Amino acid sequence: MTEAAEKLAPVFLKHGYAFMYLYCRGQGLSADQATFIQDILQREEASKGKEARQHLQFVLATTDQLDDVMAALSFLKTAPAVDAKCIAIAGHSFGGQLTLLAAERDHTIRAAVTFAAAAGSWEHSPELRERLRAAADNATSSDHADSGR
Repeated sequence: MTEAAEKLAPVFLKHGYAFMYLYCRGQGLSADQATFIQDILQREEASKGKEARQHLQFVLATTDQLDDVMAALSFLKTAPAVDAKCIAIAGHSFGGQLTLLAAERDHTIRAAVTFAAAAGSWEHSPELRERLRAAADNATSSDHADSGR
């Protein structure tokens, strides 16, 4: 995942974008800040079953984890060297889910790139699948027709 971020970031930066690669809480640069989501989900499955695990993943993706992303976007938009109208976000797997959900919520995001969002959960979680489909349908990027990007 870090490799993808390292390859994508320079491409977006070269074209004037601020770039944010999304991880879930407890992964990537926040690995020492919280419990990794897969550990939380495995515990949920062990104690309450697979359906409970899938539902908890849905809840976390659409609440706490998404709130983290939206807070990070708000912070990024205030950075002195950042054009708040030219932000790109990307994510893989759970980060890809968050990318879709954030792009749906914040229509000022200029580009959203997702890799394998819910690849491991797609068949097992109709709730998540439908939510991500709706997010993809509702996500728009801001219109900068003559921006040269």
